[in-house]
Amino acid sequence: VCSSDLSYGIGIALGALIGGKISKERIEYGLIPFGAIGFAILSSFLGLVQPKIPGTVATLICMGMFSGMLIIPLQSLVQWRAPVGERGAVIALSNALNIGGMIIGSMAAAAMAYLGLDLKETLIASSLFVVGATIWSIKLLPEALTRLVFVILTNTFYKIRIIGQENIPKEGGALLVSNHLSALDAFFVLASVDRPVRFLLSHKHFAKWWLKPFALAMDAIPVPFDEEPEQVKIALKAAARHLKRGHLVCV
Repeated sequence: VCSSDLSYGIGIALGALIGGKISKERIEYGLIPFGAIGFAILSSFLGLVQPKIPGTVATLICMGMFSGMLIIPLQSLVQWRAPVGERGAVIALSNALNIGGMIIGSMAAAAMAYLGLDLKETLIASSLFVVGATIWSIKLLPEALTRLVFVILTNTFYKIRIIGQENIPKEGGALLVSNHLSALDAFFVLASVDRPVRFLLSHKHFAKWWLKPFALAMDAIPVPFDEEPEQVKIALKAAARHLKRGHLVCV
């Protein structure tokens, strides 16, 4: 038990460092579904395979790393998004929910042991719950995971230097106008801004089979430039609605 706690704790510390390295000066909320996916895969592996002690230790360290990468942006978002006058109450509620979840988890493990489930069956049942929670988190934050993929790809192939980031409002609607140089413009915008961005996208690009899933996840707005002006107006009205809701819209 001590070695498993130690392994998991080391993993959390490493994951927190990696999450901070990836996030830099921003809150990289794409790490939330990414960490959940990694944790779900490894918890399933632990239940189905049940490796020997060295493999178990390595798996627990990796599970802790994914947990650490998940915790950093999640806790940061709770503090950032909470109303200033109610921030203490929101953080207290978050801690209460965390403790409540641990209590429920312990009670569920005790109930499974009482019903006669062995360790493997208990781990598999727990991993199924984690997989379900992961699918739920991806449905809640599809754009976050898509954004993280783009950010990682952009920073892998390019060295980005951000100037004037303080001009991007932390909240409220704003229109971003990109100096359109290539199809990679959207990637660079995403890598530079820590808020969700709704992109105006040509409907021809929107309809491409390899791009459409990402465009839908990012809630992009297709614009039929070669259609009647009324159709273009409909797309522009959709962009205006996003602005009124306090979103960033990029042209």
